[in-house]
This record gives sequence, structure tokens and C-alpha cells, in this order.
Amino acid sequence: MVFKILHPESSGHRFDLGLTGEKIEDDYFSKVANHHGLISSADTDLILKESRKSLAKFLAFNIAETLLRLQYGHEHDTEDPDVGCLFDSCYYNRSNIISGLEECNMCAECGRILRDTKHVPREQLEATAAILHWVRRPPASIYLKWLSSAALLVAGGALIFVSQLTNVGVISLTLSGWVAAIPDVSWHVTGRGR
Repeated sequence: MVFKILHPESSGHRFDLGLTGEKIEDDYFSKVANHHGLISSADTDLILKESRKSLAKFLAFNIAETLLRLQYGHEHDTEDPDVGCLFDSCYYNRSNIISGLEECNMCAECGRILRDTKHVPREQLEATAAILHWVRRPPASIYLKWLSSAALLVAGGALIFVSQLTNVGVISLTLSGWVAAIPDVSWHVTGRGR
């Protein structure tokens, strides 16, 4: 889906993109050369667990960055500090991609360069922003946790103040707190891209 959205339809552009489970030279997540891009999912288990992202979201994030690099030659200098931007190099610390997956944005400087200097079409920048928004969004199961907690909180308050069922209301309020205290990762359903 990401490739179809961001790959130019023009026959004047040809890019090949490959996905691999093997490590890439120098331990990068992606590598580009000429019109070829390669993205690796090797050794990403801890990164996916820490960022609470699915493999699909990890790949979408890297595909978006790799395709823009292939088309426009843009990337951060490896000396620049990583700030959670799509184009962070993660050169000195591979785990910095976790902040990239959590922040999942394009920094203002990269946006300005792509728009004003590289003349990336507005539609392509908007498509990239939409993909980043999808990757940034927490899993649907997190919303279920907070909805459950809020419902128990409201029910408990109503039972105490309206119905005079104090014991049942206190139990409901207690359950609400317990649900809220459960770590988010416990609610995360693995294998789903939402």
C-alpha cells in the first residue's frame, strides 16, 4: 500500500524495492544504491516490542523513508542528532528508531527541504504525512483499555451518587483503577497492524 501511494506512476522513474529478513551491511534498517532500495527487518523484535508497533508499521515507516530517499536523495547527515524524524540516520544508536516510530513525523527542516528545494509534489508529502499518522497511531486495543476504565469509573460514580448502591459503586471505581493501571503493552494484540 505504501509503495503504491508513494511510487511515481511516471514511466520515467523506475525504482526497485526489496524487503529482507537478513541484516544489511553496517547494521542499517535500509540501504539505497542507484535505483534500488533494500529494507531489513532483521533483529527488530526488541524495537517492535518497545515501540509497540507491528511489523507492518515498521516496514511502512521504512518504505516511506526509503522511497523518498530514492526519488529525491534526501537524508539527514549522520552527524545530526536523531530527533524522531522519518529521516533520522540512527547511525550511532540503532535503537533510536524507537523514537522515530513513536514520534513518527517529518521534522520542519526536512519538510522545508523536500517542499522548497527538492520540489516534492504536495500530494506526495500529504500521502507521506497520512502514512506517518497511521504508523504513529496507537493500537486499537489501547483505546479499549481506556474506554473500559472510563465506563467503570462513570458506572461507579453513578451507582454511588444516584442509586445509593455504595458497595457496588466502590467496586466499580476500584475496577476502573485496576484497568487503568494495567500496562498498555498487556492490551496490545500482536500481529495486527492497527
